[in-house]
Amino acid sequence: MPEQVSHLLAFHAITGCDSTSKLASITKVGAWKAFSGTNCELLGRLGQSPLEEDVLSNVEKFVVKLYKVDSSITCSNDARSYLFGPVRKPEFLPPTTDALRLHIKRCSYQVCVWENAHIPKPSLPRLQDCGWIVQREQVVPRLITLDPIPETCPEIVVCHCKGHCNTKNCSCRKANVSCIKLCTPCKRYCLNSGDTQ
Repeated sequence: MPEQVSHLLAFHAITGCDSTSKLASITKVGAWKAFSGTNCELLGRLGQSPLEEDVLSNVEKFVVKLYKVDSSITCSNDARSYLFGPVRKPEFLPPTTDALRLHIKRCSYQVCVWENAHIPKPSLPRLQDCGWIVQREQVVPRLITLDPIPETCPEIVVCHCKGHCNTKNCSCRKANVSCIKLCTPCKRYCLNSGDTQ
């Protein structure tokens, strides 16, 4: 319990507060269940400046645990990949690692503000180093640093064949690509998957 108390500000910031966004499809109650165990220690040192790589990694591990993926997955990008087929709406996927790390930086800044609230003129890190952009005297969150879709990524082709994808009507066959996880319901019977089933 004392460990949880010392990480409560970090928990509140990372799961969404007035100045930081909430994580898609994650509720405070659901997050609290993950936080209540030994996972609260993953939020340790959030709010300290400078924000070190191991702190970013640990907070990312905590967020990945909130999405209830395989316990061996610790990276948000891997969690997105794991959930890509089963999750029907993309907004229910975890954020990309790039977007999550910017969120973590904003949360760390907020925790730093709270922890120094008793100091009249606290020494705070620069907003621009903490996932924020200052535009015309307005502070807005920086959402990503990478291109949303790499130019090398081809257009995703998905079929919805009812059988084995062995007809010329299959959009994957037409595009000369293998069926993927999103090809439903064909993925169970598909002869065009590229996998040996």
